[in-house]
Amino acid sequence: MSKAKSQQSEINIEQLENVLLHMINTNLQLQSKGIMPIAMNVIGDAGLGKTSVIEQVGKGLGYKPENIVKLNLATLEEIGDLIGIPCTEYKMIKHVPAKDGAPAKNQALWVKEAAIESYVGMGFKTSTESRMGYSIPEWVAGKTGNGILILDDYTRANQRFTQAVMELIDRQEYATWKLPQGWTILLSSNPDDGMYNVTDQDPAQQSRYMNVNLKFDAEIWAKWAEKSGIDSRCINFVLMNKEIMTTEGKHVNARSMTKFFNAISSIQDFNLEDSLELIQLLGEGSLGSEVTIQFTSFIHNKMDKLITTQELIDDKTPWKKIEKELDKLINGSGTYRGDIAFVITTRLMNHIAFNMKDDEFTDELKNRMEEVITAPVLGGDLKFVLGRKLINMEGGKFTQLLFNDYVVDNILE
Repeated sequence: MSKAKSQQSEINIEQLENVLLHMINTNLQLQSKGIMPIAMNVIGDAGLGKTSVIEQVGKGLGYKPENIVKLNLATLEEIGDLIGIPCTEYKMIKHVPAKDGAPAKNQALWVKEAAIESYVGMGFKTSTESRMGYSIPEWVAGKTGNGILILDDYTRANQRFTQAVMELIDRQEYATWKLPQGWTILLSSNPDDGMYNVTDQDPAQQSRYMNVNLKFDAEIWAKWAEKSGIDSRCINFVLMNKEIMTTEGKHVNARSMTKFFNAISSIQDFNLEDSLELIQLLGEGSLGSEVTIQFTSFIHNKMDKLITTQELIDDKTPWKKIEKELDKLINGSGTYRGDIAFVITTRLMNHIAFNMKDDEFTDELKNRMEEVITAPVLGGDLKFVLGRKLINMEGGKFTQLLFNDYVVDNILE
């Protein structure tokens, strides 16, 4: 029986990045005051980029690659790989004589059996006390400086592993060893909604970390897809079907969807009979029949043939011709197609932001952007958003648009 979805608020991947930066910086401040840092569990569907964004944040902070440690709890087989190997430790004592007004004292520490000889050479003597401890695991041994420990697929792990890390999550230590100062523990989990094979977490486990719920956001995915070179036609499909991964019961996630898009990217024309047959076969094998029907319907309606951003900004094509094509797409059915206008505008903004950020701002490009923004075909709201985005774009490339009377009167008012 499927469990109800969490009613907690959800954030997108860009918001998650800000939350992670905040928590890591806060943990550094807490540790500097002797207060235990706070672990955070990122909950979200498969393929949303939970682990990737954590790693990106660590790299952005300048952490050494070896200090961004990912342990996939669901694939670990030996508990010693996680918490270290049990070993005997002996208490050793060294007499420190009085010096510079400081009184004499005995210095005591616990030493593993293999290191006793070295400490004897430093003047320590063994006592009669011993205890069972754990050797420092290989993944943390010798680490210095700030870092991140990612406990990946936390709720998919065998319960003996999730039980074993309770103390580590709560206090950043296990039995006789500790994480270095300046580390943050971050977990990643799938939601406990009946769709995933996850282990229930009892209140004692949940009290050791904070939860944040990650959601799929089509517009943010489209930004990533633009930067990553995902097939343009497929980006349009996602933007026109933004609910694709939020509808109850659909067995599709961002990872499987992206794999499908890459698998069909070499097909030049989706509308050919042989192409459609292959697309349907690949789609049903990765996304299921319902989403595949949506995609083939998208193709039948020739939505994969939308004007591209490259065509839109090509100054070799007269604007009147482009505007006529836009009007046919958006108003040709007799009803204003706001969804098509939205897709075209969004794709244009992302293309300029990610694929043209280093291009020279020519008079031709300035004129074309003015033509797009002032054209009545796109609608006032979309032109307002587009104009704002362009003017506020990093580097100030499009600030010359401020000299356009339409922009002054309609975008900046």
